[in-house]
Amino acid sequence: MLEHETYLEWISADLDGELSPHQREQLNTHLRTCPSCAQLYQELSAQSQAIKAMDCTLPPHLHQDILEHLPPQVSVHRPKKAWKMLAPLAACLALVVTLGYFSQNRTPVADSPSTPTTAAFFVQPRSVDVPNCDQILLLSAPLSQEGLELLENLPTSTLADGSVCCVADPDTTSALVKLLEQSGVNFTRTAPSSPDGSGNTAIVWPAS
Repeated sequence: MLEHETYLEWISADLDGELSPHQREQLNTHLRTCPSCAQLYQELSAQSQAIKAMDCTLPPHLHQDILEHLPPQVSVHRPKKAWKMLAPLAACLALVVTLGYFSQNRTPVADSPSTPTTAAFFVQPRSVDVPNCDQILLLSAPLSQEGLELLENLPTSTLADGSVCCVADPDTTSALVKLLEQSGVNFTRTAPSSPDGSGNTAIVWPAS
């Protein structure tokens, strides 16, 4: 008599059309005498039909992609009730991986005109050369009201591209960096061409 695990493998192979006529006959005989395997076959068959009914074409390497996402398998003898509980989970996992694959690989659809978009602010690759500082802090978004209040006593200047710049002492810079991290505003640090050893930071942000 074949091992029970063999019939479980044959169930998957039969749904993929990979069983020989002799193996399919043996599997059908087993399904008539094993309620847990019969239920597993019905559940996996229903999942397979649901996937086939989707309006998409499965790529040839999808099966390998699913296998690579599954946890390592250990060959053990499980009671029939355990297989009965795990079967729906396995089917759901395969469906989730499949849907995830298509959500990541679908053709992008252009945004409708009504969809708001935010342009990223990049100061690179142009150089920013601000005197009287040791580092330059480049912000990706305009300063919030709270950020402006931190710098309210500092003189600002407008750069050629319209961005705003001011020079702050180390304590003010640290307070601003903490505020930026809390609010999720991206920033990068770069060095000026001629640092002066003052410890000050030139802060550059896009105009509102």
